[in-house]
Amino acid sequence: MKKNYFLFLLAVLPAFILQAQSFTAAKDTVKFEGKSTAGEINGRIYLQNTSSSTLKLRVTRVIESMPTAWETSFCNQTHCYPNIVDSADFEVSPNGQNYLLVHFYPNNADGDGVVKLKVSDVDNPQVSYELTFIGKTATPLMVEENSFIELSIYPNPVRDILTIELNNQKDVPYIIYNSIGMAVHSGYMASASNNIKIDVSSFDKGFYFLQFGENKEQITRKIIKN
Repeated sequence: MKKNYFLFLLAVLPAFILQAQSFTAAKDTVKFEGKSTAGEINGRIYLQNTSSSTLKLRVTRVIESMPTAWETSFCNQTHCYPNIVDSADFEVSPNGQNYLLVHFYPNNADGDGVVKLKVSDVDNPQVSYELTFIGKTATPLMVEENSFIELSIYPNPVRDILTIELNNQKDVPYIIYNSIGMAVHSGYMASASNNIKIDVSSFDKGFYFLQFGENKEQITRKIIKN
């Protein structure tokens, strides 16, 4: 009897362990938009490891539709992949979070893009999600450009402190991306302020993109770090 019980445990225990290695997605679809003149537009979906062990996930990309001029790539929280990569594995720490982010690079072309990412537990493939990323761009109206007409960024190239000046009437978000599309710094310029100073001394040398504003009121500027 004890032997049979032991054999039963050996049979069900691996399945129980695999079942415990699960994760959830915050949503299954994200929509985002921007100007066709922007360097990029992007959207992200967060993933939650609900287990107490490190989880290995596999993501597979399917480009469903996209204007011919567009390019796209995807990232997780720690790594961005070249646009030729369609599949990758990554880990999520015990009870931790990670995210998947899709970049669209519109290259001045209007249109809609749809990318699907299938993400699954490598050790338990039946636990999976299909995440849909929908991006849209349009040619900016001149009145929208005028809202950023007084935007000033200096010095550029920059070594230590980057100053941004703008006579804004509302809080304006900004994000700095490195050359492979990974966000390295973000924040807000408050409506009560007309300038902010960002310490970039710890940034690696190279070029970066400052995305200023959101939705239809958005502009991207190139920054060079010496």
